[in-house]
Amino acid sequence: MPITSGMDKNTILPSFSVDLVWDTDDKDNIFHSKHPLPGPTQPKEWFCEPGHVQMSCECIDVVHGVLDPETKELATLIVLDFRFDARKLSRRIAEADVFIEFCAKEEGDNGPEVLRIAPDGNWTLLPTEATKDVDTYVNLNLPIPLYAAHAGFEAGCKRSIHQTLTSGMNVIGSCEVRDRSWLPHNCAHWTLLENPAVKSGIPVFLRSAILLKRDHMEPFRCTARVKAKVDLISSFERLFGVIGKAGNKHPISFDPRIRAGNNMRPVDMEHNLGGLNLLDLADVTSVTVFGSAHKDI
Repeated sequence: MPITSGMDKNTILPSFSVDLVWDTDDKDNIFHSKHPLPGPTQPKEWFCEPGHVQMSCECIDVVHGVLDPETKELATLIVLDFRFDARKLSRRIAEADVFIEFCAKEEGDNGPEVLRIAPDGNWTLLPTEATKDVDTYVNLNLPIPLYAAHAGFEAGCKRSIHQTLTSGMNVIGSCEVRDRSWLPHNCAHWTLLENPAVKSGIPVFLRSAILLKRDHMEPFRCTARVKAKVDLISSFERLFGVIGKAGNKHPISFDPRIRAGNNMRPVDMEHNLGGLNLLDLADVTSVTVFGSAHKDI
């Protein structure tokens, strides 16, 4: 569901835009995100050079507060808008993995725990059906004794089975442990897959929500990483240097002592972040149609 926002244009929120960069060590047309040089803490926008297949993310809200008004456990809510754009005909993003990994800013501090995310689990978009006829054969071989020799009689029958196959786009979300071997979860991971039957690309828009549990008020940071598989033409263009440049990843910093957002309703959500239904904040769009584009004059 869309989020009603009363965003103040002076509010500083972190956002990033990533172009897909060829990984010369990968043989499977896999691309990794590149980040521009970081600005101040929690910058509103990060830019990069556009490409024929481009992905962008904007942090539309950050809310620092508590999980429950009674326990007073510290928490942070982060809401992200992802866009996946193919900016040229016959180009598409077939698969994308988004990793948002959190850690403490200072060595020795405990980083935040990824408590819940949305969307979570395996979701299917715009399912399609295709019918398929499968022929099966059953052979019968009956031996017939004839003196000392053996003869046989072979017969068979054919059976047709009518199958209906269902497929669709998929969005899969999970809380994970990455770059370490102990709990709690420190990473939010989303995978977007195109419909294998249609091959028209992944959803063009994803709004996701992350609820973090914190042990203290010290700053923390996250690293955003994107891996994507694109169409073969875009893969060759990046392989031969037509588009795409190498880049470095830079962490995004968050400071719970700074009132960073709360641009969504209800206004006092920071006092009970654990009571939020994160799925109400999430949204997925497979395609956007301008309904008023047709005009009779």
